[in-house]
Amino acid sequence: MGENDKRDAEERSKILLEGRVSEGLYAYSDSMLIENKSAEGIKGTIIVSDVHLGYDYQYADTGIRFLLKGDDSVYSKILQLRKHYSNWLGIEADSIAFNGDIIDDFALKNVESRRSINLFFSRLSLKFRRVYLIRGNHDKMLDTLTLKDNCSISEYVILGHIIVMHGDRSIEELNAKDDMKKKGVNSIIIGHEHPVLRLNDGIREEKYKCIVIFDDVHLGTLISRIYLMPAFNPNIEGTDIMQQSFMSPLLTNAMSKRTRILVHDKNAGNVKGKFLDFGSVDDVKSL
Repeated sequence: MGENDKRDAEERSKILLEGRVSEGLYAYSDSMLIENKSAEGIKGTIIVSDVHLGYDYQYADTGIRFLLKGDDSVYSKILQLRKHYSNWLGIEADSIAFNGDIIDDFALKNVESRRSINLFFSRLSLKFRRVYLIRGNHDKMLDTLTLKDNCSISEYVILGHIIVMHGDRSIEELNAKDDMKKKGVNSIIIGHEHPVLRLNDGIREEKYKCIVIFDDVHLGTLISRIYLMPAFNPNIEGTDIMQQSFMSPLLTNAMSKRTRILVHDKNAGNVKGKFLDFGSVDDVKSL
């Protein structure tokens, strides 16, 4: 067994049993948590992608209102995640990062939707010390929101050795390369693609949101790993990972690298962050 195979076997066991994807980085369901070590102890930052607040308000003008109050359900889900990470890891998540496509621009043109989104962040700012809003391709009107002082808008955020960016633009487009080198970044967390794993046995089709890990990635920087996160909004699915067709410039030819597809095991209970590791796309095709 080669060194890469040994490393993969060790990491897979940690992911399958613990939800730990690397040192100081954990995953649960459609979220991740990065440890922050400081003089105050170990805290954590929750990462969620593609929340698309106000998404359900696109139905308001049509008279279809069965999806409304989606922002409330996202808020409740975030607080549940925070409690889970605390119970599971013993780490207080004192900050949260929204990794792009935080809102749908058309939603802010609706008075009721804008009020709901402003209230969402106002409530959340009371629960977290820092709220990071990372701009995505749907966030052109993000600056028009009414935000508290502990909420910040940026193109990316670096936490430890990880850069969190939406994924719709390259590192060069974000002018992030110098900052990444200075801070020793070696991994990226992105969203944008809304990945799902579709399994079809010829009788029925099942769809699962998934986290995808791309290893041995070279982007002309120190980056060696990309974590692709699913959409946090429960009403949004997205790209079939089996089609290997991506929008992000960061994922060009990425599927030729060592890849693993992780699906959260909903039957594992709430104590651990257990995942089902489907391996690579080729592994799934061979099932």
